[in-house]
Amino acid sequence: MLPPRLRQTSGDGAFEILAGFSSDGTRVLVLEARSADSGWELRASARLNDGGWAKTEWRGVEPRAARLEVEWWQAFDSVQDGRLYVSLGGELTLWLADLENDLVQLDELDILQFEGGPVLRPLAD
Repeated sequence: MLPPRLRQTSGDGAFEILAGFSSDGTRVLVLEARSADSGWELRASARLNDGGWAKTEWRGVEPRAARLEVEWWQAFDSVQDGRLYVSLGGELTLWLADLENDLVQLDELDILQFEGGPVLRPLAD
């Protein structure tokens, strides 16, 4: 069962493993996973100023334990330079660049947990 704010995203079996929210509860960042013939596929999405979404293509990843890092960069003052990077095992796996997201604020993250503990853990400072 998914935590209350994480959800199955489509009829193809995709589900959110991480979701970022603004202070008013609006989704602003989503990392989805789905099962594929080769193992797993991931896709990242970032909300834009106009309320639309920028999305990566689905990308196959090996089914193994690996450190997951997500970097969110808010654009600076109306300049289209926002970015979203997702690295798996130290390798840049998914990315979006030149995002117009200077009005989009990321305040909270929800992370999917399985029995036995979280799949993802925040990095230590």
